[in-house]
Amino acid sequence: MSRRDFLRLGGAVGVSLLGACGCAGADGQEEGAEAGSVEWTTWGNPGEVERFTQFTEKFNRENEGITVRFTPIPNVDEYDPRLFTEFLGGTGPDVFYTSDTNIGTWVEREIVSDLTDRLTGPESLSPPEEVPDRLWGGSRTPDGTYYGAPVDCNPYVFWYNKGVLREAGVDVEPAEMYERDEWNWDTFTEILDRVRGIGKTGFVQGAPGPETFSWAVTNGGSIMDGERFVLHEDERSVEAHRFMVENLRNRNMVYAASLPGNQGPEALFLSNQVAFVTAGRWFLPVFSSAEGLEFDIVPWPTNTGRREPASVPSAYIVMSREAADPDAAFRFLTSFISREGQIFRLQGGGNAVPSLEGADEVVLEGGQPGNARYFLEAREIGFAYPATLSSVPGLNTTMVDLLEPVFVTGGDVEEALAIMGNEVNLRIQQQLQA
Repeated sequence: MSRRDFLRLGGAVGVSLLGACGCAGADGQEEGAEAGSVEWTTWGNPGEVERFTQFTEKFNRENEGITVRFTPIPNVDEYDPRLFTEFLGGTGPDVFYTSDTNIGTWVEREIVSDLTDRLTGPESLSPPEEVPDRLWGGSRTPDGTYYGAPVDCNPYVFWYNKGVLREAGVDVEPAEMYERDEWNWDTFTEILDRVRGIGKTGFVQGAPGPETFSWAVTNGGSIMDGERFVLHEDERSVEAHRFMVENLRNRNMVYAASLPGNQGPEALFLSNQVAFVTAGRWFLPVFSSAEGLEFDIVPWPTNTGRREPASVPSAYIVMSREAADPDAAFRFLTSFISREGQIFRLQGGGNAVPSLEGADEVVLEGGQPGNARYFLEAREIGFAYPATLSSVPGLNTTMVDLLEPVFVTGGDVEEALAIMGNEVNLRIQQQLQA
């Protein structure tokens, strides 16, 4: 079962998985579970998984009476389907990550706990007021209920391969162009043309969602107007999609889902076959350990003459309503996202940017990448995935299904956007009226 199949199935389930499991006792404690036992999971590349393992071991040493076991699901495409199966069978983890585009599915199916009292209570090591409002996204409902918390954040930036750019005859690095206020669509396209000229890939374009939203907003466009989706009607946003499709058609860009052999954009980057990929800080552990790889980062190119905000994805950590020991599970959760926890996880070339105040030094230490400060600048002006969209189970997958064919095989992008926009607004209204 693919991630998309899971989301479709999740949207069609008429009863909550909580009711289907029937695996908890009357007090919320899983029958037969050992007190102080916590199971948790997340996705991650090898560098991320190693750091999560280290944190788990540290927590166990420092918290007598609690035993946490970490079971990673490295492949993100397998993550949601596997969790769905586990919860349906009554064996889901006590604590787990969920994406900013998918947290609404878990809330809607009544799988995750309301954490409001715990996060704002005396046992919390991660008070909500220390997290910027713009990072909560769909983990906080409009009425102020917290169903999760940002584990950290990952402002989208452009990673560029210095070796590929030199080979293509690019004499001025993108970061220098940015500092001169010359980092725009024109200079970006010129570089893509040069890279294509040496037979390599200029840029790997991701799927509809946070990455395409970034193209729209950095062009001065809009995604939402209140609770209404307007990307398909906003001329600046439509223009950004025309720009993507044009560059995909002329092979200046390639679409990530079209890469052969299920390889990711980082594989092309590591093998010096692509000039640019977009990501947060999660590529740093992989890129920094690659011998001879020269790289740096730069904010998103704009087309407005100004520096514009891009997407700031945040995974959220949530707690199952079926947690074997809710107190122990929350102790782990709040420690994980505390200032101390974020510093431990993100120091030494970690995989993200802190979401809490007072931990920014971990991003700048070690001097990698050279322009690491751009992560902090991008976080300060960036935007989270719209909470209205994440509250509708499976909606991001619907957007991918409706727009992706234009990215892969061509077609009328404005027509596809109109169809997608109408469907998105229909689904939003259905959710609001439910």
